[in-house]
Amino acid sequence: MPLEPWLSTDLVTGRCVTFKRPQIAVTLLLNAHKHKFHLPSLPVARKLLESLVKNGSTLGNLISYVSLYNAYHLPPVISDPASCALIVEACIKDGSPEAIEIGLEFAKLPAGVSASQPGVQSTRLEREWRGKLDTLSATLATVPEQPSV
Repeated sequence: MPLEPWLSTDLVTGRCVTFKRPQIAVTLLLNAHKHKFHLPSLPVARKLLESLVKNGSTLGNLISYVSLYNAYHLPPVISDPASCALIVEACIKDGSPEAIEIGLEFAKLPAGVSASQPGVQSTRLEREWRGKLDTLSATLATVPEQPSV
């Protein structure tokens, strides 16, 4: 059943984040055609990703979610310092060897990424996220490997 026309994606996503149920928004996004729900912008995508990380989504679910960036014509996740930092943070929390490997890949933000690209933060915000990503990357390098279960 499609969402009511007065329910904007921003409103529904905001409510899902507020009530700590970001997975509901992701479910709607995965069935976008059926629900007429979409990911309208990079800031909304980041807000949802941050909520997923804070509310303990599995790393697999996070990676599945960020793959939706491309489906909704957003800049690639690897070109967004904020999204990369959030994924690296989740990898550090997970601590498994696989998570550390994934985190190291997301920590390699391309040098050519600039704030002039569509959808990427302003220069000030980009510097903040790049700084956080650098800090998380350094932390990632010091995380002791945990045995795979």
